[in-house]
Order: sequence, then structure tokens, then C-alpha cells
Amino acid sequence: MDNIDTPPSPPPSFDKPKSLYPNRRWLIIPESVVPNINFSQVLEKPNKLRYNQDHSKTYVSYDINIFDTDQETESVDAKTLKPIVQIIPAGIYGRPDIYDVQYPEYIQSEFDEMLKSPEWGVL
Repeated sequence: MDNIDTPPSPPPSFDKPKSLYPNRRWLIIPESVVPNINFSQVLEKPNKLRYNQDHSKTYVSYDINIFDTDQETESVDAKTLKPIVQIIPAGIYGRPDIYDVQYPEYIQSEFDEMLKSPEWGVL
């Protein structure tokens, strides 16, 4: 009879991700900015915004793309059949027009903790 040991650990690809949304960001904005939100650029709907306890702040979320290096793409002009090379400079892309460095931007773990604070109340 074989000796039964604990099962082997699963391969690393089965580890839980550190974040379910590694490219998602949450932006805390004052209530006064809400009329300026282009809702096609964020994941929230106008009638579904959640506010803090005193209704002075809300948040929006969006997905970003981070390029550590310049990205080069090649295509062909349909009329001239000449190659077209486009270079996208390294940077962060996908932030909404209302993004401003004066408003705090959070990653998922930070945002989850912030929502637990008394300022935002209980879900």
C-alpha cells in the first residue's frame, strides 16, 4: 500500500492573481466634476455613481494600457500600397478626459481599502 502524502502544489499559473484587474484604475473626483464626465470613457453609468457619506466625492474606473517602450506598428496604405510605420511613444494610455493629477488614482487593492474607510461607509 502506497503512503499518501499531501498533493503537490499547483503550478504557478494556477496561483491567484494579485489583482483581478491589473490595468484598471479608480479615480476619486469631487461631485462638482460629475457633469464633465464623458461616460463613454469610464466603466460607470451616470445613474449608478456611488458617493461618499457627505456626497462630496464619487469615483470612476477605467482600464489603462502601459507601454514601457515605444510601440511600432506597420500597415499598408490602401490606395498607394506604401508601407506606413506608426510609433506610439512609451506612456500610459486610456485615462479619461477628466483625469487630473490633483485627483487620487488608485489600483484595486488601494481602492478596496479606501472603500472600507468610514468616509465611504459600508457597502
